[in-house]
Amino acid sequence: MKRVLITNLYFARYTGSELHVLEVAKLFEKRGYEVTIAVFQKAYPLLEKKGSIRVIDVLNEELDDTEFDIIFIQHYPVFDFLCCKYELSYRKLVVSKLSVISELEYLPICTPEADLILCVSQECANEVYKELGMDTRIKVFKNSVSEECFEVHDEQSSKIQLNKIAVISNHVPQELLELSQLLKDECEVDFIG
Repeated sequence: MKRVLITNLYFARYTGSELHVLEVAKLFEKRGYEVTIAVFQKAYPLLEKKGSIRVIDVLNEELDDTEFDIIFIQHYPVFDFLCCKYELSYRKLVVSKLSVISELEYLPICTPEADLILCVSQECANEVYKELGMDTRIKVFKNSVSEECFEVHDEQSSKIQLNKIAVISNHVPQELLELSQLLKDECEVDFIG
């Protein structure tokens, strides 16, 4: 069976990187891969959503295997930890970069070996271009949202008047800050994160 290893700091809450990892893992699983997500911390409620995907807390559990078809690195410290502990082998290496702000999103030292470098936005890709130069391996791969997120919307719910909006992000985009000013007379906008 084909195997993929995905790294992320955590698999516990409904944060951007954790949901991103879950969606990517589900896509690999649909394509017949045995998926392992390696993290420094795992917990509920997100563990309820993993299905048959293996989630390993690398600080307290061992990897069952060290040979993978694909290693998908998100949050390089987990990958660095695994490289110090195991002799990993892989056929393809993917580096995923979700932010231009967080130190956890720095490109790992193995980036020159990567087969693909995925960036969450064009802004992020531009930063990678500055660091690596124009490189055809750099692609914009936006965060995905599963169909179930849209299943709650129907004709009746679209007639509901919004009174309050919560923006949950550690990196609030400028356009959402501007939108909150435009909506200030219509509804309350709270920023959490």
